[in-house]
Amino acid sequence: MQDYKDSLNKKIKELITQGFPEKIVQLNELLSTPMFYKRKFSDIYPDLNIPAPKIFLVNNNEGGDSAKQPAKRARTVPLLVSGSKIMYLSTGSVPCNSSLCEMVQIVKPIIHKVIEDSNFLKMWISSMNPKFEDRNNFGVSIQKANLDEIQNVKTCGESLFSRSSNYFLSHAKIDVLSSN
Repeated sequence: MQDYKDSLNKKIKELITQGFPEKIVQLNELLSTPMFYKRKFSDIYPDLNIPAPKIFLVNNNEGGDSAKQPAKRARTVPLLVSGSKIMYLSTGSVPCNSSLCEMVQIVKPIIHKVIEDSNFLKMWISSMNPKFEDRNNFGVSIQKANLDEIQNVKTCGESLFSRSSNYFLSHAKIDVLSSN
């Protein structure tokens, strides 16, 4: 059992002194590359060449259903009314955003490793039992503060995963015509 504790302590020491600093340096170097540093939105957002329906300006006070219902004040702000929905793309399928995919593929393994290391560190800190000396729970408060900070790192990493997944899911949605 003592050998296991010693090996665990050795792994944690390496993680704290080498693992996390290496990941920080790696991420900072990555942020300074042309792929991530000062990129314009137009560089990342590709031209999709999707035809869009025309948008019409309509005044809300020119008859119609809205004129029958009295309002506290007249609505004079023009509303944007979109045309018909696009059900078929003449250009075929829309390609994936290759710039964004490349960025996600580079960052994802790094963040995944940081989350794994955070979980390992959290488990190690949780397994430690601080000693109560003179009825002072200072060690407990330090342990709790460290666990909270590690949880923040884990939450931020998981948030990056969920945001990238939600982006790709929202761009992959297909409206299906109902057969009513």
